[in-house]
Amino acid sequence: MSSKRELNPLLIESFVPLIAKRTGLEIQERDRKTLGQAIQSRMKSLHLLAVNSYYDRLTTELPEDSQEWQNLICLLTNPESYFFRDRGQFSLLERYILPQLIERRQQTKTLRLWSAGCSTGEESYSLAIVLDRLLPDIDRWDLLILGTDINREMLQRAREGLYGNWSFRTSETALQKQYFQTTDRGYRLRDRLRQRVRFQYCNLTNCADFSDSKPDFFDLIVCRNVFIYFTQSAIEKTLQTFSRSLSSDGYFLTGHAELYGQNSSLFKSKIFPESILYQKNIQSTEQDPRSINRQEPFFPLFQTPIETSRQQKHRSIAILPSDSLYYPATVSPSPTVANQTPITPEILLQNAETLFLQKEFTAAIANAEKALKLKPQSFDAFYLLAQIYANSGKYQQAIQCCQQALKINVFSVKIYYLLAQISREYGSPSEEKQYYKKILYLEPHSISAYRELAYLYEREGDRDRAQKMYRTALDLENQTGKSSLPPPSAQKPPIV
Repeated sequence: MSSKRELNPLLIESFVPLIAKRTGLEIQERDRKTLGQAIQSRMKSLHLLAVNSYYDRLTTELPEDSQEWQNLICLLTNPESYFFRDRGQFSLLERYILPQLIERRQQTKTLRLWSAGCSTGEESYSLAIVLDRLLPDIDRWDLLILGTDINREMLQRAREGLYGNWSFRTSETALQKQYFQTTDRGYRLRDRLRQRVRFQYCNLTNCADFSDSKPDFFDLIVCRNVFIYFTQSAIEKTLQTFSRSLSSDGYFLTGHAELYGQNSSLFKSKIFPESILYQKNIQSTEQDPRSINRQEPFFPLFQTPIETSRQQKHRSIAILPSDSLYYPATVSPSPTVANQTPITPEILLQNAETLFLQKEFTAAIANAEKALKLKPQSFDAFYLLAQIYANSGKYQQAIQCCQQALKINVFSVKIYYLLAQISREYGSPSEEKQYYKKILYLEPHSISAYRELAYLYEREGDRDRAQKMYRTALDLENQTGKSSLPPPSAQKPPIV
């Protein structure tokens, strides 16, 4: 059989459910050609002439066929990784998440971190570097950083701790000088850091024994750029594993937008400018003032960087007459105060926004619509309605409100941010890219827009454009020194 001859699409299709069941990977339509090429490559290596013979080989339980699954997985998975991938999330890790965990574990001096889907180890070692910066007495701590992956070949490379320049493409040269030794084969991580990280094989869709043996074990689970390749069933199984394995006050961090649209009672979320952060869904006594706590779904309150502080203000609901304002079930109007309170569009919008943050969407819509009746050309009312409808899953109404808002102010960047996020939920990356490009036309120095475009290009496999966007965002960060978080203390050096 010639390796250049394409396989029958129906034959390729028969492998899709088999791969999904075994690995959790979702082979989409655009990936069918790659799958066909991978099958042909393995058939040639095994000297097999019939596709059915290779299929039968994958479905047998013989030990040597477990290795064949590894050979196929190496051809189907993307080992792409680099140090401190997503500077915003690592900034959140260094300045909020890990300091919180360190403070809580001061008595036991024990920390357990899990980098799930670790590929060649850059993420796991990046966590080790951050802890090295944050813990002046690190030798007194009992630390475990566990990196797991389904690809054994990548795990072996991770254990070596040896990397080329491409793994440092968004890092400063100081990182290599401080934490790596130069060799004739590249840069090797210093032993004191490499010894703090363990690597282990783990199929996230079939590791119940792993999580059952370590209930409430991990203080932090990081699983990024994994769910975008998983089937719905695989995502659900993995979230159950993470829920069992995560400590009651621990944190779970995933990639941007990877859990959009997922409904689960297993986790609650906190929204930060840099990322969404998850915790076990148990009664929490702690509320961080910079975040919004929610129970479910995993669809975050739509917000843009310029709207974050506004949405996070803690306001009380103004008390208005019952025929002028819709209240949540827990709020009762006070007639005495009501008679002294004038009804204005601004107060109605204030109440609508507070109700929105409390997830009282019906009441929030009613207040915003009343504000529009009093002030028909209210940009703020249309924008707030668009956010409410989007979070309610009513995307067409949200888009219509965005269009009305643009008629009032066609240069509003935050409307385009919202439309971009709606496009992502719709699964329309081409529209999403167009909205971010409009944002860059209006705000040429928008770091977040460059980052989102980089993310989109990276998902498409357009590495050159993705890197161009990443580098532009990085240059802008370095030029402006812009950060969404307060500057770190003198004891916490800035991340490179």
